[in-house]
Amino acid sequence: NPTTNILYEIPNKSHIQIIVTNVIGEVVSEYERFIESPGIYNYNFDASQLPSGIYIYHLRTSSGLQLTDKMMLIK
Repeated sequence: NPTTNILYEIPNKSHIQIIVTNVIGEVVSEYERFIESPGIYNYNFDASQLPSGIYIYHLRTSSGLQLTDKMMLIK
């Protein structure tokens, strides 16, 4: 399945940015929400146009929260 859900929780009202890169650091997708209230959110990442491989997502908020994790896409 070429889609995956990135689940995240923010404790404070924040600007949200999710950047997905390949393993050599090239940006393959960007998602940005200007303001989200505290809560749990889900970002559905669609990788159907990307080749199989390992991808890394970086979630950053204006309140200082940073999360980095990797995903593997197998077609």
